[in-house]
Order: sequence, then C-alpha cells, then structure tokens
Amino acid sequence: MAKLADAAKTLPAKPVADALLQQFLLGVRPIYPLVHASSFQRQYNSCWQGAQRQCSAPPDDPTFICLVAAVLYCAAATMNVEDWQAEPLKDCPKMVMAVQLRSALYNSLEVCGHQEKPTLHSLVSVLLAHSCTSEASGPFSCLKFVSMVSRIATSMGLHRDGPHTELGPVTLEIRRRVWWHILSMDAQATILNGSKPVFLPVAGDYDVPMVSTVHDDSLPGSPVARPTGSRSISISSKTSLVMLLATGHAEVGRFRGDLIQALQSRDGLHPKQVPMFSDQLTRLNARLDSIISCMPTQGIPERGMLPSRFVNMSPRTNRTLYEDNASEPTILAAWARIMLTMVKSEAAILFQKSLVGLEPPGYFDSAEAWETLIGSCITYLRNLLQMLQTPAFSPWTWYFKAHYAPVQCIFIILTYLQDHHSSKAAEAARYYADEIIELFAPKGDDLVFGGPGGGQDDFTFAGKISKQMVSSWRAILMLRTKIYASDVSLQNNGLGIWE
Repeated sequence: MAKLADAAKTLPAKPVADALLQQFLLGVRPIYPLVHASSFQRQYNSCWQGAQRQCSAPPDDPTFICLVAAVLYCAAATMNVEDWQAEPLKDCPKMVMAVQLRSALYNSLEVCGHQEKPTLHSLVSVLLAHSCTSEASGPFSCLKFVSMVSRIATSMGLHRDGPHTELGPVTLEIRRRVWWHILSMDAQATILNGSKPVFLPVAGDYDVPMVSTVHDDSLPGSPVARPTGSRSISISSKTSLVMLLATGHAEVGRFRGDLIQALQSRDGLHPKQVPMFSDQLTRLNARLDSIISCMPTQGIPERGMLPSRFVNMSPRTNRTLYEDNASEPTILAAWARIMLTMVKSEAAILFQKSLVGLEPPGYFDSAEAWETLIGSCITYLRNLLQMLQTPAFSPWTWYFKAHYAPVQCIFIILTYLQDHHSSKAAEAARYYADEIIELFAPKGDDLVFGGPGGGQDDFTFAGKISKQMVSSWRAILMLRTKIYASDVSLQNNGLGIWE
C-alpha cells in the first residue's frame, strides 16, 4: 500500500484531475465505454476526501488508483491543443502532464502486479491506455498486448457469464463490455498485421451476452435491454447513444471474427461459404440500420447532411449537445450515426476484399465485387473526411489519427486505379484518396498526424503514429506517384506529381 500511495502522489491536484476526468467522459468514453461513469465518479470523489489535494487509494480495492491514472492519462493523451488552453490546464505543459500520468499508471500497475493478480480495474486500465496510445499499434506490440489481455480475461472468467451472476449488474456489464472489446481488438490486430488471430474464440467457447443499450445509471435494479429474438432495439429514456454505438461495434466485431476464422482456416474461404457470409452481412447491416434509426437526428448526418447550426459548435459553448441524450437531436447523436456507418463500411470492406480474385469463378461476378468494394471505400472515406472537417466533432478526431482503415481504403483504391482509371467510380475514388492523403500522410520524418488539430504544436500520444503506420503511408505515396505518373489524363490536369 505504501508504494501505491507513492504512485498516487504523482497524480495531479484535484482541479486538474477534475478537468481531465470531464475530458475523458467527453472525448474517450463515447468510443471506449469501459468505465461505469457514475460508479467511477463516486469512487473518484471518495479518493479525494480530506485535504482534497492528493488522491489516495481506496482500501477495498487499491487497484482503483490504476483506473484513475488510466482515465486521466487517456484524457491528456487525446485532448486537442485548443481545449488544453482553458483553465486549469493551460499552466500545465501538456507533454509533461501526459508523461507524468503514463508513468503513474505504469508504476501503479506494477505495484499491483496486474498480470499475476489482475482485477477488473487493472484490466480496464491497460485496455484504455493501450487504445489511447497510437504507438502501441505497431505489429508486435499490438499482438503481444492482445495475447496478454486475452489470457488475463479468460483467467478472470470473463468468457463465462453464467457462473458470475452474483457479481451484480454493474460488474457484469463492465465484464461484458471488456470481453467484446478484446474480441474486437483481436480482429482489428489481425486485419492490421495480416497475421493469424491471437484469440478470436469460436462462439461455443464463450457465453457472454451482448452489451446493454441503457444508460449506466439504469443498470442497477433495472431490466437490462438486451437483443432477443429479432434483436430489435427499443428506445426509452434509459437508452444510451454511447451504448447503442458500443453494441454496433460489438456486432461488427463478432461478424469480423467469424469471417477471419474462415479466411485464416487451412483451405481459406471457400466459394460455397460466400452466400452464408453474404447473408450474415445482410443481417448485420439490417441490425446496424436499426440501431442508427434509433438515434434522433436532424438531417441525415451519415450522408453529409448535418444541420448548419451544429457544424461550428464546441463543448465549451454548447455542452448539452454533447450529452448522452437519445430523446432529441444532438451533436453526439450525429457523430454516433456517422461512426456506425463507418463501422458498417469496415465490415463490408473486409467481406468484399475476400471476394476479389476468389477462385473458382462462377459464384459471383469479380468485376462487380471490385465495384462494390470501391463503393464501400468511397463511403468510408467520405464519412471520414466529414468527421475530420467538422469542428463540432473535434473531441473525437484523435481516434482516427492512427486507425488502420484509412490506409486500407486508400491502398485498395490505388490498386483499383492501376487498371480501372477510366471507370465511373475512379474520379470520386481518386478525389477522396487525395484528400485523405493530404490530411494523413506524414511529411518527411514527421511521425505526427498532420490533419485538423494535429502537428508538432499539438503533440499527443494519440497523435503520434506508429513507425509501421508511417511505413504504410510512405508505401502509399510511392504507389500513388507511380500510378499518377503513368496516367496521361492526370498529367494533363497537373496532378501527375504530389508534393
């Protein structure tokens, strides 16, 4: 306990910690809802009793200090420079604060022996920190991390939901969220690295229900809305936009896991399996469309039709529009609809990639598969561009800075343009590829995201992309230059060389 108390002493003073906690709830938790907000707030407040200047570990579960450090670190790692200029953070050097909080997190985890004696708090802490640190997305560190957390999760029994009903609704729900998060992380690591899954158990290996769709405060003592039968979603005052989004993420993660298992099998995806996965994707899309339709909206944000009054708003001036309110149109609802549309595109792209060039022919039209794949890539990049160029969405821009999907979409588009530069989809595909390359591709030896809110003056751990991602972008630039240099129509338009 003495060593843990020393680690707690390195946490910032309460006013700074409070500001970082609010940033976490605004900018990180909507993407990774691994923390039960109200329970965390109660325990957090109790840690600051007394002088209210130094955080102390609660005696019933000292590893809560790990979670506090992780929450504050994630906020500092993802916060943009404009928000950092407000009181009481502006007098704290951002880089120094992020390093200090990361050190406090790692020290507290080491003291608690999180790998040998894990708790739910310590497991959530490492998951959050990894998800908010882009440099950890490199191939080996990512696979090693997934292997570690999957081992910890199974050792804690997270894969078996039934025997743990005595834990209470809040603990059970967080366990389920963590489980589905790890499964999704494993699928993403497999796609990113082109390797076999580290984990990805088949459905019979676990009995974990889908995550809830209600607000955290509605969990204790209330019936949890879980998909049954047709798995339709019903909206009430208890419905959470954040958890609707988490449900969509988990559903896509399950589909990707099943498809990856088939793709990574000894014989690969057999053409006779294509109709089965096509039906699964159709049902998944219907499910996601049902979730999207439950989110109140003005206009159609996922198609680029966002109310003009929303575009330039910010949480500093219109905080209520960023609240988890499923009863009226908000900026959070508009953003969540677009996010789900992008997740939907990611699932389609994974399936459609598997069809291109699949032998033997006759089960489907390969040319049509290419056109459908490019259409999904264009949809994804169009939504991504909207996310990056809408000031109101700035609290969540950090998430895309080192995500694999933009790289994947652009590589697919460039591969397509080599032989289809005169197709109907070529012009739109080229436009969105150019726009995203301009925003994302590192310049020179720069390892920092160059898009909105990025650059050396806004360094964050989430803004620093991995060396693997830098190599991917440079390979894309070389391929792009080669393709454009051989396209006479682009040379005539002055687009043959990109600098």
